Amino acid sequence: MPGKTRKPPPPSGLGTAGRRLWRDVLAERTLERHQLPLLTEASHTADAADWLASVADDPEVSTSERRLCHAEAARQRTLLARLLDQLAPLDAPVPPPAQGGKLAQLRAIHGDRPRGGWPA
Repeated sequence: MPGKTRKPPPPSGLGTAGRRLWRDVLAERTLERHQLPLLTEASHTADAADWLASVADDPEVSTSERRLCHAEAARQRTLLARLLDQLAPLDAPVPPPAQGGKLAQLRAIHGDRPRGGWPA
């Protein structure tokens, strides 16, 4: 079909979670060539988090090892979220950088007044 771009295949070595992420991201948007390494890293990170979670759920693994796996799986999910944020479309609205502390940042994101107004 003219005008239709071919989706790149997932990299070799991805597990189930990584292939699913790759497929889902490319189903939602078209990435530029320079964004594919980010998606590759995100896909491998999804696999790592999935594997760590499965090890943590294994009753044969010691309690201390399970705790370590849960903690590392949480770090991998945080990394995954950051990688996916970097893949956000460039035309997505981004709030302006807020000056000042946390309250100023919240006002910049949510507007000047919360529902019901500011407390007196």
